Amino acid sequence: MMSEIYGKERVRYTWNVVDDNTAVQASTLDWEIKDTLLNGDDNTTLLTDEPNTDTQSKVYESKGSKEVHTEVDFDDGWGNIYTHETNLTVEAKVYDVPVLSFSWTPDKPTILDEVTFTQDNDDTRDDEIPKAYGRIDRVDIDYYTDDTIDEEDIEKDTEWKHTFSSKQDGIEIKQIATYWDGWEHQTTELIKTMDMSNIPPVCSTSRQDNGQCIPAYVWTATSTDLDDDDETLAYEWELYKKNDNDEWESIDTGDEKEYTYPFQYEGEYKLRMKTSDSEGASDEKTEEFTIEFTSCGGAGGVGSGTILIEPNRWQMIAIPVPGVKVKDYFCDKLAEIADKDITELVDVCKAFPSSDDSYGKYLIYKPGVTKETTAGNFELIVTDGDANEINPFLLKTYDFGSDPITFTYDPNDGE
Repeated sequence: MMSEIYGKERVRYTWNVVDDNTAVQASTLDWEIKDTLLNGDDNTTLLTDEPNTDTQSKVYESKGSKEVHTEVDFDDGWGNIYTHETNLTVEAKVYDVPVLSFSWTPDKPTILDEVTFTQDNDDTRDDEIPKAYGRIDRVDIDYYTDDTIDEEDIEKDTEWKHTFSSKQDGIEIKQIATYWDGWEHQTTELIKTMDMSNIPPVCSTSRQDNGQCIPAYVWTATSTDLDDDDETLAYEWELYKKNDNDEWESIDTGDEKEYTYPFQYEGEYKLRMKTSDSEGASDEKTEEFTIEFTSCGGAGGVGSGTILIEPNRWQMIAIPVPGVKVKDYFCDKLAEIADKDITELVDVCKAFPSSDDSYGKYLIYKPGVTKETTAGNFELIVTDGDANEINPFLLKTYDFGSDPITFTYDPNDGE
């Protein structure tokens, strides 16, 4: 016959006879219950001349098919003694691998969320269903499947919590269970993949006014992102001016971390800055301000003045001298005052005139690069219809030292 058992369960064997037992000789029952240890050593039980009515128990030490052999003496009724043999085979089985399961909330956490993990493992034994799962004795957790145990020795039915410090998609979370298979401890694993949610950036800016006489604002994006590198953020700038109908009209855009604009007209302005991260999440900030031009004071004659040219920065300046150009009057004169080559002082001069000769385009003069005969060598006062307009320009200087250069001008220097 065939029977089966699981693990180190104690098995009890009973020898039975189907007749009235008068032929069986008393205390002649021999037992051989075969088994081996896990290392292969013999673990067989041998018993001789046991009472026929006694039971024998055995705790097996390894899995597999096990043989049970008995011998007993009986009288054939004529005084002849014979030996009767009985053989039985049993199957010593390992428990099935337990079924692992876990889940978490929130489903897609951010780096600010504390994640709660819940286990729903099945390591039960139920002969009616039937189930025969090995008993879970220990659970360990490896969050990134990098062979590092991050949560150690958790009970099989308990929750645990964790906050992830960096945002990732496809985080592999490995549940490692140590269970008893009936003979020795084994391990089984379950890996689940978790995606994290994105936290939108927070839009912010700072502003410096580097202007002399005319406001020259330089805005710098100071936006932050909790779960991404701030340096990967993208920026969109859009500048609006309120027109005569009291409506906002877009006049300029930008996409760098810094934004500046050469204001030529007084009035009401609005700057919108949008910050976006690599996943498209964004935040916006809007600033409204008024541009007003003021006169530049000085110690010279009427209308004369001084401008402090500061190192390593953007400045918006205006020089009300007619009939002269940026190279001849400003750059050459600045180089003479500082006693340095102009290419050591000035990076670029950038104007955006609205005149008879130029509309809707930047005029750029870069010392040492732009030819003085081109439009880039722009006029400091331009003609627009019947009017002469001061042509303000944006100046970018090099780091020529710690002290500013005092530049003086006089309208009488022009034509």
